[in-house]
Amino acid sequence: MSTKSPKLLKIDYNKNMNTTNTKTEYQTIRNFFTDSQWDVIDMALNEFQDHDDYQEVLDTIGDKLQTVFDNSVDQSEGN
Repeated sequence: MSTKSPKLLKIDYNKNMNTTNTKTEYQTIRNFFTDSQWDVIDMALNEFQDHDDYQEVLDTIGDKLQTVFDNSVDQSEGN
């Protein structure tokens, strides 16, 4: 089942794209951003945690990001 992607982009969005199973896929996600960019993402999520209406979604995002880092290799020397 596919729907339109967020923000009305002109590409199809498949809900199953949220599933990642291999170390290579996790590494690809981790490598998409530099360490500095990941730090900014982390800071932004920490700032947003005071908004009670979004606690559940923040928890799921945090779990997914932790999974990325648990299943990938730190390559910070190259970033």
